[in-house]
Amino acid sequence: MGEKLDENWTNRWTPLASSSLRGGQGESLLAQDAAGQRVFIKKLKHNDRVAARRRFAREVRVYDTLEHPQLPRLIESNADEWRDRKRNLYLVLEAIDGPTLAEQVRSRGPLSPTDATAFVSVVLQTLEYCHNNDVVHRDIKPANVMLRTSDPRDAVIVDFGLSFNSDDRDLSDLTRVNEEIGNRFLRLPEHSTGGRSPVADITQAAGLLLFALTGDEPRVLIDDEGLKPHQRLHSRNALSATLTTGQFRRLQSVFDREFEARSAIRYPTAQSLRTGIMHAMSDEDPPPGLETLLSQLDDRIALEDHQAATEHATALKAFSSDLEAIATRFADSKQLQCSHGRGPDDFLAAVPYCHVNLALAPQQATAARSLVSFRVERLGTEVVVRVGNDVLWRGIGADENLSEIVIRRLIEHYLAARGPQP
Repeated sequence: MGEKLDENWTNRWTPLASSSLRGGQGESLLAQDAAGQRVFIKKLKHNDRVAARRRFAREVRVYDTLEHPQLPRLIESNADEWRDRKRNLYLVLEAIDGPTLAEQVRSRGPLSPTDATAFVSVVLQTLEYCHNNDVVHRDIKPANVMLRTSDPRDAVIVDFGLSFNSDDRDLSDLTRVNEEIGNRFLRLPEHSTGGRSPVADITQAAGLLLFALTGDEPRVLIDDEGLKPHQRLHSRNALSATLTTGQFRRLQSVFDREFEARSAIRYPTAQSLRTGIMHAMSDEDPPPGLETLLSQLDDRIALEDHQAATEHATALKAFSSDLEAIATRFADSKQLQCSHGRGPDDFLAAVPYCHVNLALAPQQATAARSLVSFRVERLGTEVVVRVGNDVLWRGIGADENLSEIVIRRLIEHYLAARGPQP
């Protein structure tokens, strides 16, 4: 655990004015030595409490176990003597020169999409390193991530006071299963049972990204209106105003998955979430693969076929109505009735067509038993009318010639149906 100091650490380190803070476990302050080296000192507040001493020792062990540029370097501590209750415990870390994410957003407003993406990428890479070394932070929030020299690309994760290291067998009972832990920034369902899964860290990192982009703290996964953090009005509007249409759509999908109440549905590793976010925040969609292109082609063909079929159907049905009108007017003039029907039709055939079935019948009679089937085809802008294999008419729109042809066929059919005159 590095070099040990005499408990009277003030012989070596001089506190800096107005740097003292009090937290849940102890007092923290900035100090420097005679050479001007700045450090962060944390002193345990409740030295008389065994559980507090053990938690403090666990935090120091995490710093001593991990070596990463985005984690504070442990300089010294006496926490390995945590069992000796006469010792007042302390730790000394390198000082991170810069604000926390919470302070940065509070003073300067949300980060740009580029800075927010770079920030969360560094955080997730650091968490991946921690998780690969069996360390779960369990308290990821804006106040626990510092920006060295105010640079979002140089984010440093701090405060491992709630962390869990699976190698700490003599300390691993400090937060037992079913013992609730708290994080007011983003409370997760698994926290109610003292969850130790890395997935909670990953979900809280997604909350950091939302906060960095909008300034909104998610607080809970699902609010009273059933909305996830990114779906709430202010956050949604802020994201929509900041991101491109493609970024907004893709990032919403990432948040949809990561803010699921069931942890099994969320991204399983920090790297998998990082990959999803980097894709979502890319400037352009990547070139589609062949399967995607084939699917798009099929969709386009289907759409064009549908449009063409609709156009053909509209034109042919309108012409069919003209044929029915010709037959009806003639039947009325002779005090007859006009029986009619439609089909079969095929508006997607190489030559789209439909059928209009017509016949004359006496007023008092039931509908005609047989009808003349006029096949109406569309060839480009022209319409062709057939009966059987005979082409009766061809033109753009109904005219007198068409009327004469239709009436002639109906009369011939009417007379043939009744046989020769007596």
